[in-house]
Amino acid sequence: MNNPNTTIDTATDFGNVASVFSDSKSLARGAAERFMSIVFDAVMARGRAFVALSGGSTPRTLFSILGSLEWSSKINWKSVYFFWVDERMVPYSSDDSNYGVVGALFFSQINIPQHNIHPIPVISESDVDIDSVLSAYSNQLGSLLGDEPVFDLILLGIGADGHTASIFPHVEIPEVDTPSGARFAFSVTGGEPSVKRVSLREEVLLMARNLIFIVGGDGKAEIVRNIFDSKKAGSPVFELPAVRVALNAKGQVLWLLDEAAAALSHL
Repeated sequence: MNNPNTTIDTATDFGNVASVFSDSKSLARGAAERFMSIVFDAVMARGRAFVALSGGSTPRTLFSILGSLEWSSKINWKSVYFFWVDERMVPYSSDDSNYGVVGALFFSQINIPQHNIHPIPVISESDVDIDSVLSAYSNQLGSLLGDEPVFDLILLGIGADGHTASIFPHVEIPEVDTPSGARFAFSVTGGEPSVKRVSLREEVLLMARNLIFIVGGDGKAEIVRNIFDSKKAGSPVFELPAVRVALNAKGQVLWLLDEAAAALSHL
């Protein structure tokens, strides 16, 4: 569907598609349109849709839109299963909890079975048994999606340092079957706030049918410029986690940005 608040989709230099919206509200609405289209098509084609969600300020507006009556009535939510890209090890009641935000803004407004919702289990910072969290989350994912999980849609953001999910530049990812490492997820400490986190592995992100990066605000303008205006082969930009995922993804990759985030780039 056409949206007067967005530019024409343009191909990036590394093969993805980018759309720039006039402001943060238009960006969130454009993300909602694409979310609904992908989920609807997945349910029609395969009977179910599997989605992994991320946190951040822009997705908060997106979740509010999806939870509104105008939008929530468009999908049979009993056919949609939700997981999370990453989570901080904080209580679900915390403003820093990705699950907590989605629950308050979205799930509380729609008719969805609780067993369709699969948050990452959380433990206290002092609890050393992070491996039990990783095992439980990997088992949940594997029980529904099998040994090679393919999400219909994964929503991602990007940090000012180029991280995505909780995959940070220059931070070593624990190997599978090692402390803090499971087959589909791993644990690191970092980000803002700097706390213990659990994240899906890069390999899981790469298998998704659709990846959408949602990038808003002038605080992201410099990293967006570095990514989209870098043309030199071998540039360190191409080793940033977000770019690495975008370059190597097997499915469709779409970047949705507002004008503030795109202001310094050629987009």
